[in-house]
Amino acid sequence: MNKTLALAALLALSLPAHADEWTGSRPIASMRVDGRTTDTTVYFETQTSWAAAGCPNAKFVFVHNNSALKEILAVGLTAKTSGATVRFVGNCQDSDHFEASYIILD
Repeated sequence: MNKTLALAALLALSLPAHADEWTGSRPIASMRVDGRTTDTTVYFETQTSWAAAGCPNAKFVFVHNNSALKEILAVGLTAKTSGATVRFVGNCQDSDHFEASYIILD
């Protein structure tokens, strides 16, 4: 039993320090597509911040080298043109950038 608990604790410590988190629900102010390399990156900007817990002041969400990049771009374009709000799931990369892997159209 003690060996099992010790192994579980060791495995928990070896997991990444940050888990996926959510941004706030915001309208998209602008979008950018950087296709200078084979790995296209799409940036979504909001007027204030995306209000993720790990980077509360980040104004940019980006999606890079994601298998659902086209679908996330399509949802973002729909939200931008309709004025709807979106939320993202991902991780903070620095104080200004949040890397997303998932989008929700509110």
